[in-house]
Parts: sequence; C-alpha cells; structure tokens
Amino acid sequence: MKKFLLCGAVVFALSVFAAAGCFAQEDMSADKPDAAQTAFADALASASRQKTMTQFWNLVHPDSVACLSDEFKAVSELINFGDTIKTPIPADYKAMVGPIDPQEVTEFFTTIFGADVKIPVMPTHALALIYDENAGICKAATVNKMIYIAEKDGKWYEAMPCPATLPMTATDLKSKIDADEKAAAERFAALTPELKEELRKELTGDGGKIAAVKKAAAAQGLKFAEAKSVVEKLCREK
Repeated sequence: MKKFLLCGAVVFALSVFAAAGCFAQEDMSADKPDAAQTAFADALASASRQKTMTQFWNLVHPDSVACLSDEFKAVSELINFGDTIKTPIPADYKAMVGPIDPQEVTEFFTTIFGADVKIPVMPTHALALIYDENAGICKAATVNKMIYIAEKDGKWYEAMPCPATLPMTATDLKSKIDADEKAAAERFAALTPELKEELRKELTGDGGKIAAVKKAAAAQGLKFAEAKSVVEKLCREK
C-alpha cells in the first residue's frame, strides 16, 4: 500500500488558488505500469519539458477536452509553464500505478470545484511519477506528481474534470504569478553572499531544503512560502 500525493495539472492549478501544495490520497495498491501506461507516462514527462502545452493537451482524454472551458485551459497553461512553478520531469523518473475508487474521485473533485463540476470520464487509476528535481544543489529533492487516468481504445489519458467556475480568472492569476515572481526575484537579490553560503550548506547537509527554507525565513523575516521561492531560485543558480 502506498500513500500518494495528487499534484496533477488540475490539482496543481488549484494549489495556486488555495495556497496548498499537494493533496494526500487514500492508500492504494501500487504496481509498475503496463506498456500502455508507460507510454503515456513517457509522453507526459516529455510534455513537461516542452515550451507549450500542445503535447500535453494531446494526452488529456478527448471527453475531458471537449468540455474544458477556454478559461480553464488558460489557467492550466499558466500553472504548468510559470517560471516559479514549472518542474520538468527528467527521463529517469520512476512510475507507479494503482486502481482508485470512483466515489472518492467524485467526492474529491466536488470538494475542490463544487457540486456543479462535471466529470466527463471517470478515471480508473492513479499514476504517480517519482523523480528528483535535478536542480543544482537541490537535486536530492524528491518530487511526486500524480494524476488520474482512464483508458480509451487501448491508450491512456489524463481524466480531467470540467469545473463550471474557477476561483480565479486567467488574467488575475497571471497578475498574481507575475507579482510573486517579481517579489521572489527581489528577495533573492537581497541575499548577502554570506547568507547564500549558509543556505548552500543547509541544502547539502542533513536538513536539506526544509532547513534552508527555515533559515532563509528567519534571516529575511519571510513566511515559509516566500522563503521557499528564494531557496528554489538559489537551487537554479549556476
């Protein structure tokens, strides 16, 4: 049994709205994906490394695509390709897959998007991709991405819900992302060489990324999420 974190495109978008990271799901039996599921996972990993969402949308179930609003698509593209959010999946990821309870899926999407959310195709499995960010000195930071999937004509697709309304418009979300990225850049620029060195030591020590974030928060008087964006910029610094 394995407890996964749900961080797919839909829920990852929600994380920006709700200021949450990932959503723990019930324990599920996890196995290695079969050939068709592996092909989907490889295509999803490849799509995450592209500059546009074109390849990604080809991996979404046709029934989901048919009912997704343009606004939701715009929000998804902002979420998946914002500089502070985008996490390309490396080729050496590991994958696990397991069956899911349709009732739990319905309850989950209803809780997230409201009772008027449409579920055009009920997912049957959850696919988890597990990998390291491979970003400089933060390369040991393990990431899980999990999405709901369904099969159609021998191929697997992401089974996305179709929300009737969204907590934030694409325009407002773009403004928020731009403001967050600007603030993160300003906080990063304010790091002294001494503090940078201290943070690097934390990142390579036993405490790792969490210890570095806590130190940055204390040193700069930041909230945890604000300090996390500073540390992640340090991770990407060459």
